[in-house]
Parts: sequence; C-alpha cells; structure tokens
Amino acid sequence: PVTIGCRQQSGDVGVEIELEADNIPGHDHIPHGWKKEPDASLRGESAEFVMRRPVPIGELDTHLRELVACLNANNTHERPTYRAGIHVHVNVQDLTPTQLITFICSYYMLEEVLLRFCDKSRLGNHFCLRMSDASYLLDKIVACVQSEDLALLNDEDLRYASLNVTSLFKYGSIEFRALESTLDIERIKTWAGVLVHLRDYAKQLRSPVDLLVHYRDWE
Repeated sequence: PVTIGCRQQSGDVGVEIELEADNIPGHDHIPHGWKKEPDASLRGESAEFVMRRPVPIGELDTHLRELVACLNANNTHERPTYRAGIHVHVNVQDLTPTQLITFICSYYMLEEVLLRFCDKSRLGNHFCLRMSDASYLLDKIVACVQSEDLALLNDEDLRYASLNVTSLFKYGSIEFRALESTLDIERIKTWAGVLVHLRDYAKQLRSPVDLLVHYRDWE
C-alpha cells in the first residue's frame, strides 16, 4: 500500500460542505458526526461542515440526513455562490502507488464528462481547477512516475485543483473539489459514489496502461 506517514483511517469517504447561508446553527446543535469550522474563502454568514471521520459509502446517507435535518430545523437558507463547494475525500490508504496513479489517471480521462454533473459555476473556478485549466498537475504526475517518488505530489500549488493530491499526505485521501455547494443528499451521494467506484475500478487494473486498453475496447 501507499506509504505516506499519516494516521491510518478506515472508511471510504469523508465530506466537507462549504456553505454561505442565513441562520446557520451553532456548534452545540451540530450532529455528533460533524464539526463546524470557519472558512476564510467564504463571505458573510458562512461555515464549513466537516465529517469527523471517513465512513463506508453505504453510511454516507445517514450522516448527510442528520446534518440536513439539523439545518432545516434551524431554518437555514443557502445563498448560492461560486466560492462554496462540496469536497469529497476518497480514502486511498490501501492502494499501491501504481493503483493510486491509475485512480488519478482514470479521473482525468473522464474529468470533462464528470464535471458536466456539477454546476457551471465550478467550470474554470479557481477553487477547483480542471486539468484543462492548469496542466501543472500533469507535469507533477509525470515527474512522480518517472522518479517513483510520491513526495513530489506534496505541493501546495496543487491544492486548488479539482483533484487535490496534497490531501494524500495529510489524511491519506484524494480530495475532489468540483461539486457545487448543495444540500441535495442524493446529488452528493451520487457524486461520492462515482468517485469511490473509480477508485475500486483502479484497484482491479495492473497499471494506467490498462485504462487505454479498456478505452479502446469500449470504442
């Protein structure tokens, strides 16, 4: 498995919900599985709600419903903004380095299609840049593969990409930042489920080369 030095975690996903809204509840009213944190990138009454630990994908629904019920009970009303998004952390601690790179490559092969699911305010958004917006990450991945050194991905300049690899060294996860801020539970679950499926698919392949072979077969 990938050796990155962070604390071992179980579970598939962790979710962070950035929110600019009216009537946001205080810390004492937040469900136990969540914590409320300030976020300097947001404006006005705002908060980021962060899951305290990653959970199996099948348990995500329960955690989301608890938070949304809390917000509804407090009469919280979202204010749409390009600044706020949903960040989904996918646990990759049991992947080998090759599987990790395969996972990253599988996402980038589909990124333009996947982001059609997200609100148009997220396209070209400087909080979640696509590969087509900033190719610096591609250069880093190539260098990482050539040198066989994952530490090259620990670069804060990569943090605001749609696929954030710097979270690997803090949490043992890959963070996906493209989904807009929403309290639509089914929408969040669908997005997280697709990302976990891509991870699990990558674990079945021998290397990123297999992605090209499978792509050719689909054609």
